[in-house]
Amino acid sequence: MKKVSYMLNRVLVIDDVPVIAFGLLEAFTALNKQVSIDYESSVFSALSSAAHTGKTFDLLVIGLLPGHDAESIWNVLTALTKRFGQPKLMLYASHYNHTIIEKMEQLGIDAYVHRYECMEELQKAYIRISANERYISELFYTLYNDYCLTRDWMAPGEYYVSVSSPEKNILLLLCQGKDVAEIAGILHLPVNEISMHLNTFCSRLTG
Repeated sequence: MKKVSYMLNRVLVIDDVPVIAFGLLEAFTALNKQVSIDYESSVFSALSSAAHTGKTFDLLVIGLLPGHDAESIWNVLTALTKRFGQPKLMLYASHYNHTIIEKMEQLGIDAYVHRYECMEELQKAYIRISANERYISELFYTLYNDYCLTRDWMAPGEYYVSVSSPEKNILLLLCQGKDVAEIAGILHLPVNEISMHLNTFCSRLTG
């Protein structure tokens, strides 16, 4: 493993799934045995909890953000970094948002990682953040490239079929040769929900 140059020892995980914190602890301690992880279930609890008064962290891993527009994200991240001593920021999201990639530097985001990617991808993000570099996970980077290509190819006013965030994730995995059962396992969703998203997308194609 590559040696990290900036020790991110104190980590706060903000997510509504507690087991996420255990997975991140395993991934990060493989690189840095000094890592310790605190957990909060929401941004609100992280900002209001008396247990964290006066605490500082080296890294915040945020799985949930209230709002998707740049201004809402900016306000939340500003409040979090102000309270916890200007830590590094990793967004650990289940849905893709191209605005986050385009405004990573402006928003102060150091890494943008899909929450269902493998441990090695999380470790890549940790290493890059440790080296004071920004990182976009492979899945989000692929989705963003597809978005840019589609945007550049479309003529003004040309019709296109809209794709929701869950559909983007599913379609990308289909393009990688995964079947519906494999996709359900990767995204931790029921098979019938994967099929529902595909049927909804197909109905727009033929509508």
